[in-house]
Amino acid sequence: MTTKKLAGAFGAGAICMGTLTFVIATGEPDKPKMPAMADMQDMPRMQDMPEMSAAEAEMQAWIELSQPNAHHEHLAKYVGAWDVDAWFKMDPNAPAMESTGSMTTKTLMDGRYTMSRFNMPEFMGGPFDGMAIMGYDNAKQKYVSTWIDSWSTGIMVSEGAMSSDGSKLIMMGSMAGPEGDETMKMVTEWHGDDTIVDTFYDLTDGEWNMHAKMTYTRKGHAHGG
Repeated sequence: MTTKKLAGAFGAGAICMGTLTFVIATGEPDKPKMPAMADMQDMPRMQDMPEMSAAEAEMQAWIELSQPNAHHEHLAKYVGAWDVDAWFKMDPNAPAMESTGSMTTKTLMDGRYTMSRFNMPEFMGGPFDGMAIMGYDNAKQKYVSTWIDSWSTGIMVSEGAMSSDGSKLIMMGSMAGPEGDETMKMVTEWHGDDTIVDTFYDLTDGEWNMHAKMTYTRKGHAHGG
């Protein structure tokens, strides 16, 4: 397994809206005068114009898509300070390695996203730092995340879905590696409110192989698995 895959194991965009601008230009002296107020009463109101009705409907759709919901509330389970027990393999034929670290998670933008900062003081001879932004895209109806870390210069983007009982989240991500784009599967399982387990798989010869497992225990609680 490449170090890029391992770095990825430790780990929606802004809505762009156009602005409707009215330009009032100064005309030549012989330009027709504006209608009198009495004449304007019979003119169609701006909100009744078909173009504006469509624009208003689109604006309303954007507003509805921007609202946090139960999916975003579920992500709040990540919020807090966590101890991390890490298990990983650099090579399927080599012994597994273990280490410890910490993660701190908070919400952003009124609960629409979570931001997690990960740190492992000792990882293969030095510290390792990573950061994840996670949310639920109402338009895609998928959980989405991005991941960056101190072992890479790229950004891993992942999407996934939650199980019906809300206990398991499966995300699929991709990142560029020495041999091109590489695919990774990440399975998150909640064990109560104080333990989260992330299991990471890479795709090799058409099969998923587990190469890392992170157990997060909320600080101040007994460690579990």
